[in-house]
Amino acid sequence: MEFLTPGQRLKKIRKELNMTQNDFTDDTMTRSYFGMIEVGKRNLNKNTAKLIMEKLRSKAKELNVEININENDLLMSREEEAGIYCKGKMENNPTEEDVNSVIEIGSKYGLKEEEANAYKVLGDIKYESYQFLDAFIAYNNSLEIYKEIKNIDKQCYLNNRLGMCKHCELDYVEALLYFGRAQQYAAEIKDIDTEVKCIFNMALTYKKFGKVEKALEYIELYIFKIVNLYDYKEKNIQANILKANCLNEQGHTEEAIQVLVERLDDSTNINKKIEGTIYNNLGRMYLEKKDFDNSLKYFNISEAIRVDHDEAKLSHTIIEKANLYIEKQLYTESMLLLKVGCDLAKKYNDNYYLIEGYYLLIDVYEKLNRCEEAEEIYYKIIDLVKGKYNFSELLKAYLKLTELYIKENKMEKANYFIKLSQNITGS
Repeated sequence: MEFLTPGQRLKKIRKELNMTQNDFTDDTMTRSYFGMIEVGKRNLNKNTAKLIMEKLRSKAKELNVEININENDLLMSREEEAGIYCKGKMENNPTEEDVNSVIEIGSKYGLKEEEANAYKVLGDIKYESYQFLDAFIAYNNSLEIYKEIKNIDKQCYLNNRLGMCKHCELDYVEALLYFGRAQQYAAEIKDIDTEVKCIFNMALTYKKFGKVEKALEYIELYIFKIVNLYDYKEKNIQANILKANCLNEQGHTEEAIQVLVERLDDSTNINKKIEGTIYNNLGRMYLEKKDFDNSLKYFNISEAIRVDHDEAKLSHTIIEKANLYIEKQLYTESMLLLKVGCDLAKKYNDNYYLIEGYYLLIDVYEKLNRCEEAEEIYYKIIDLVKGKYNFSELLKAYLKLTELYIKENKMEKANYFIKLSQNITGS
């Protein structure tokens, strides 16, 4: 898309009306001066633009042609015209094609605000379609521009989103750095909504990272901060779901179940996605208690809800339900569920649950003495976590694969992965 200087715009309109430069010559302007305006050697001022517009309107009326411009339109710079075009493109749910065109125009014409906003919107499009690596790149590009123009407000949002991208890609150390930065900026500008999102995300990340005590600290801080917010009820339920999971990790399963049941009992018109999460967690906790009947009941309720309301998390229920069938030694059924669950997890780039599903699938293959298939899955896990800062997950995969090779008496391969493990531990 090309945008015109005032002179270029004037020349274009003049030619559309079949006018010559001589048509604008009078006591106030020579043909030579008008020509210099068109080629950009003389600036067009407001008074001159007004006189030129009178001649343009007169000719348009004579030709019975309508022109929807005024002297301000004639005076508009290329950058101003580009800015108006970009703002129009970004209104009303722009497509990815619209956003990319604005990025290109913003970069070409030095429209920093428009370019930064377009990268942010592109990040949102990619994030909402579960393309977290592409989202990270777009958000990071946006952040760099907003840093340059010193827009702290947008930096809060972007650092939090960058943290979520890293979280979804299992880079928990990096995620925490972004969340911490976003929380700090949000506190400085008193952006309570972003601040509490960051606190919750940090709690979630610490829990995934295996640092349960730290996660509980942030959950309590989150509950304290949300007390006066308009959506306190929903946020409080989410906080207590995460708290229940932390309690369960600590071995307080009965207390964790009680926390979840209370959320169901105390809440009317509960969000369906949250309801699906609660039932899924109850299914998992009853499974840990070996109460298979209650576990299956809650998994089935969660699955029914998520089929209709939350397909992105349906893999969680299917994968965890498969674990129930493993416990009951129903290996064929569990394999079928795990393959469906892993496919869903891949569809939504849910790497955390994809790895959970892979490990359960390995467990089934090893129980059935299908070691080659188990080995193949280990390599898929390694590909997922390699190159990230999640060294504990990578070390776990290396060590378990080493155990498999030792069991199969493949000592050369076992030694290779022992060395890779030592590179991580430094021993």
